[in-house]
Amino acid sequence: MLNKCLLLTGALIAVLTAPLAAPAYEYDQEQTRKLIENMVRDLGGHDGLRANSGKVMRCVHGGTKKVTIVQNGALTTYNGVYSNCRENDSIRDGIYDIALEGNEVTVSSSKRSINGELFDAAMGGDAKAVKRLVKAKADVNYTESIKKSGGGHIDEWTPLMSAVASGSLDSVKQLVTAGAWVNYMNSMAVNALWIAANKGDVAIVKYLLKSGAYVNNRNFEDVTPLMAASMNGHGEVVKALIAARAKLDYVHSGGDTALMFALAGRHTAVARLLLAAGADVNVRNRDGLTALHIAVSEGNLEMVRGLLKRKADVSATMDSGKNALDIARARGNAAIVELLEKGR
Repeated sequence: MLNKCLLLTGALIAVLTAPLAAPAYEYDQEQTRKLIENMVRDLGGHDGLRANSGKVMRCVHGGTKKVTIVQNGALTTYNGVYSNCRENDSIRDGIYDIALEGNEVTVSSSKRSINGELFDAAMGGDAKAVKRLVKAKADVNYTESIKKSGGGHIDEWTPLMSAVASGSLDSVKQLVTAGAWVNYMNSMAVNALWIAANKGDVAIVKYLLKSGAYVNNRNFEDVTPLMAASMNGHGEVVKALIAARAKLDYVHSGGDTALMFALAGRHTAVARLLLAAGADVNVRNRDGLTALHIAVSEGNLEMVRGLLKRKADVSATMDSGKNALDIARARGNAAIVELLEKGR
């Protein structure tokens, strides 16, 4: 049913509007020893220490790493500088300092790299810091995993996505101007425009559209930016997306359109915009519901009238066998019953 689909999509919306938390670099003894092992391996093993210690080396799939190991008597210090280092199915980014006296870890500290600082600045909507870090050549397309509000993570999250989520148009402009990939999608198949449309940030939506953002990005539930804006009642965003030729009648995984989402959320003003733009009123979702069934269920007399003017099929039945008139009679809505009886 539509309500179930709305709940699923609503869960995603909660994830993408929740505050984002930067990862903390904190390590216990076992994790610290693992870091040491990784640093030694990054130098080519013990045989490569003398030749590679202190050298900047390219990582297999992009980025750089610089590991310096110095031994002075019983004290061994390890310094690792990783800049968006991509290899072995992992991304490492940060600055690590470890001191080992004998077999005991005496120092273990870490901090963000310039890329991590940019990520955090964008997340905080700090446009001045974003500008400074972009100028310092931080990687504007660096990605990290972020925690979801309900548990788990979203991978491949970019500074641009964070800037959009924070609502900082200035940060968005700085990043896009510096070469941020506007249409990059995270692990939930969401791009920056989708996030802006979902939030209802019309200024950012318009800027991203002008910058070449793909207007029909479908997330993992096949929800488009237009659907996300419609279900949240973001009328100005819906206008901008329609003007950018967003597909009005795409359906999500449950078969619902932007119009159906707007009606289910009682966002009548948005539904008007979609009808005026020519949205198909007779699309049937996976359970056989049409826009008319939803409008009748919500008791939305204005929309029932509007749908009938656009030739909504009064006889269409849901999988349960009920049509719009059956629903209106069951709910005792005499005004809608009268309209539907005339429209038969």
